[in-house]
Amino acid sequence: MIKKSLVFVPVFVFVFLLSGCTIIQEKKLDSNFLENNKNNINLTGKKETTVITESQPENTESKTTTNTSSKEVEVSGKKMIVYGSDSIKIIYPEDNTKINVGDTLTVKVNISDFEKLDSFMLIFQGNTIFEKPTGPVMEYKFIVNGESIENQPLAVLGNFSDNGKYFRSDDSKLIQINPLELIKDFNVKPEVIMIEKGKTRRPNYEAIFPTAISMIGETNLFKVLIKDENLLSYDNKTNSFTALAKGETMAKVSYRGITKNVFFNIIQYEKPPID
Repeated sequence: MIKKSLVFVPVFVFVFLLSGCTIIQEKKLDSNFLENNKNNINLTGKKETTVITESQPENTESKTTTNTSSKEVEVSGKKMIVYGSDSIKIIYPEDNTKINVGDTLTVKVNISDFEKLDSFMLIFQGNTIFEKPTGPVMEYKFIVNGESIENQPLAVLGNFSDNGKYFRSDDSKLIQINPLELIKDFNVKPEVIMIEKGKTRRPNYEAIFPTAISMIGETNLFKVLIKDENLLSYDNKTNSFTALAKGETMAKVSYRGITKNVFFNIIQYEKPPID
């Protein structure tokens, strides 16, 4: 099976390659790779291809990596080099591809600097593949499940090394997942939200279908009516709320014909007086 979520344990990973279905045997994951990258994987659908590595001595001659740019910066008193690279790309599917629950999503990844690849990670719907690819162009297949719907990120990450220099390249797409069943209920959690003035929060949106409970990703299907817009605003792109002023208000949130009320208690942090 494909590994579910980012849990750092050995896994069996099923990967479907161009030549057919190949079973990848159990393998211990590179803990350093996971620790260094678990918070850096781009899941926003936007290109993100820079990393920071310690700079090399000036007299070090090394072959430059293809399609990279670099600049020297200072981080915590150390001179570092920032590298950008497009060494790894998702060439299929395209961004905003629509697919139904139960269908098979075919993913093609191109690794232009394949010989310099050290570590690899491919993520979709909480499934993660860590097995290092066997060639520069790989094909993977995912069965789209109903656990997460609407816009969901497909992301790939690679760590590379080139004659003592290290860099990261990643790419991501947004996949729009459509449920096939009729919705039975819809929840916004929590129903009562305490939020500080100036802060933004996205609640958990949950759709209940006859055979699945689905977490709802970003979508323009939400219709939101705020009682007091002087206290609270809503972002239709991210489905998040921003607290504008201290007070209490509510919002009516509708999704696929079902409406729920969400209550907001907006507080204002005040620094204690200095004696």
